[in-house]
Amino acid sequence: MSDVNPNVQRATRSVPPKVVHVVGGAIGLALGAAFVMMVLMPVQARQAQAQSDGNKLAEARASLADKDRKIVVGRAELAGLRQQLDSSVQLQSSENVNRVVQNVTDAAIKAGLSVAEVTPGDKERESREYGIVPIQLTATGTFAQTLNFLHASNGEFRDIATRGIHVRRRDGAAGVDVKLDLAWYTLPGREAGSNGRSDRAGAAR
Repeated sequence: MSDVNPNVQRATRSVPPKVVHVVGGAIGLALGAAFVMMVLMPVQARQAQAQSDGNKLAEARASLADKDRKIVVGRAELAGLRQQLDSSVQLQSSENVNRVVQNVTDAAIKAGLSVAEVTPGDKERESREYGIVPIQLTATGTFAQTLNFLHASNGEFRDIATRGIHVRRRDGAAGVDVKLDLAWYTLPGREAGSNGRSDRAGAAR
């Protein structure tokens, strides 16, 4: 005789095969979903995060490379500007103030101005790179002659800048009175001082 309880046998036989397949399928789906949630999804999330971090790192490297390129270009441009400045402007010693005054006077007369005086002052500023000696030119002439002098001096005297232009129409006479405030850039060193002062009257020409 069989030791199996007849009631159990009857209960087992009473479960339809379709139900067994459905239950087995549900268990398989549940296990598959659990595998996806517990294994595949975390792996995919880590892969996505790694890809995002990689993209950010690539963007940061590209940005740094672009900044490095701009720095190199900027340094090259600065070096070029310094080279142009060194080659175009040759600063002189302030001891040459008399010669500079003579050159300014000659240029003003050549432009047609009647020079009253050209007066240098004491050096205003001293730094490691340059000094500044103020020069004041007083003359009479026309607007056109004044412009001619300014145009010529900008091309001829690269170390002299125009800081002020004062033009006044002459009372009861043709032409204008002109006073120009110039700045002569010199090498750092000795002061021009009163020993270097040179006044020149246009009538002496």
